[in-house]
Amino acid sequence: MEYFEGITELQLTNLDLTASIFRGECMSIVADCHSIKSLSLSQCRFSDSNGIRMVSKMKNITSLNLSYCHIPEKTFDSFIDHPTLKEIFVYQTKLCEDDINLIKTNNHRLPQIIGQYVEFIPD
Repeated sequence: MEYFEGITELQLTNLDLTASIFRGECMSIVADCHSIKSLSLSQCRFSDSNGIRMVSKMKNITSLNLSYCHIPEKTFDSFIDHPTLKEIFVYQTKLCEDDINLIKTNNHRLPQIIGQYVEFIPD
């Protein structure tokens, strides 16, 4: 977590955290970076879906990259009607059945979903 101390003061507009491993408290700090417009979490590992859900608190985010992630819990409902998020990249992202159904039924209220996601099938 010490890696993220002071990040909110940097006024970053783009943040690439590709292939990082996150716990909830780290994503909480990133979510407080309200200057970020583009966030890449490609190939990241999350301890649970709460970390990704925290992105919905970002006030100016327009683009989110979740490509090559494994998201086994319902998450995308937190992005419904987000005021600034325009696109979510999901190339080879493993999504749970609930998120896939949400994309299919509420896609007009979600940001544009770009890429080909794959269904996560639990063991």
